[in-house]
Amino acid sequence: MDFLISIAGEIVKPAWVAISRHFGYLICYKSNIEKLERKFNELDALKKEVQIKVDAARRERLEEAKGVVQTWFADVNTMEGEVKRIKDQATVISNNCFPHINLHYKLGREAAHHMETTDDLIRKGNFDSVSHKGPPPSTTDSLLFNEDYMIFDSRKSHEKKMLEALQVEAVHLIGLCGMGGGGKTTLVKEVAKQAEEQKLFCEVVMVTVSQNIDLKRIQKEMAAILGLELKEDNVRVVAANLAKRLTTTENKVLVILDDLWESFNLSDAGIQFPQMGTNCKVVITTRNKGVCEGMRCQEIVELKTLSDEESWSLFKSRAGDAVESPTIRNLAHNVARECAGLPLALVVLGTALKGKSPEIWEAVLMQLNKQLFQSIQLSFNFLESEAAKSCFLLCCLYPEDWNIPREELMPMMVGGGLLADVETLNEAQSRVYLLLDHLKACSLRQRSRAH
Repeated sequence: MDFLISIAGEIVKPAWVAISRHFGYLICYKSNIEKLERKFNELDALKKEVQIKVDAARRERLEEAKGVVQTWFADVNTMEGEVKRIKDQATVISNNCFPHINLHYKLGREAAHHMETTDDLIRKGNFDSVSHKGPPPSTTDSLLFNEDYMIFDSRKSHEKKMLEALQVEAVHLIGLCGMGGGGKTTLVKEVAKQAEEQKLFCEVVMVTVSQNIDLKRIQKEMAAILGLELKEDNVRVVAANLAKRLTTTENKVLVILDDLWESFNLSDAGIQFPQMGTNCKVVITTRNKGVCEGMRCQEIVELKTLSDEESWSLFKSRAGDAVESPTIRNLAHNVARECAGLPLALVVLGTALKGKSPEIWEAVLMQLNKQLFQSIQLSFNFLESEAAKSCFLLCCLYPEDWNIPREELMPMMVGGGLLADVETLNEAQSRVYLLLDHLKACSLRQRSRAH
């Protein structure tokens, strides 16, 4: 008999444990919810600590959260929603005078199960590390947005030439030169976009250099785009790290150095040829063709101003169809003409004058010459010699669009004592030719304005 009782006890025991557990869901549903809330508060505090670590890694080392960490955050957020739902439902039934046995049981059971899941999330949330180096950010996204780019015949050939040069294995350095505001930056962005779409490069780095070459800033911007952490402040050490990154990467990199005003050694910034082979290629933009020559660009593209027809098309696209009205038409054509085929001036002025009264157009036209003069003066001030400056000023004595005879300039410069170090007329004439070519390289003289 005792034997049968013992067997019956072993059979009934598991069933009673299960029954008592389910009975506890009903009786202790409130305490289960309170325990769940306390346990989740512990998990929420841990979540905030992990988030602080992730933010610091992103800010200080340009790293991103690991996939397992991101999944953990998502699970914690899901649990937060579940806890809130259970608390809200418990509040509703507690304010009801009628008992809800089924709902009490359901909430008590869910709270108990969620406590187990919350414990598991707390254990998983103690990460050894929360981040890793992410894919390097790129300027490609911004390059794809090129609002001011319009397809003109005068630009298609330049774009094609640069893209073809980028595909030549022996070509590492390409120069794009032209007048300030002539559309160099816009064109090089379009080239970068096309190169990215054609899978010529996996990464694009674009840095604006400007007049004063700041190696530290250039290196810092390059490193940020390439996802390279800079632990040193020494420009030579940083240059070596950048060179290693550009040399050993499996991804081909296009580096664009925009708006150079003078030549500089690329290796100082971390770009070393020919060690990089075909991994890295560089495009520079400058107002001065001499910069391209001084940096030994293997391909030089000279960007000319827009034709009258192209200028008007671009200007009208920004100023609107109102430019064809009788009260505005002549003013609009004069403003567009004063922009001298420079896309930047055409876009800025066309946009600014859209919908404005004739009086505003007249006022802008009066100020335009002064503004353009300031832009030209900036390039003039950067001329290397007084002879070049004097040659430019002599050219300015001729009417606009005049074909200036070269043989007329030589006597004026010799007579004015501007070529005092020459000994023969042939040498003087050769010097004038060189000065005129220099003005052209600096975008201060258009082709066929002196012959």
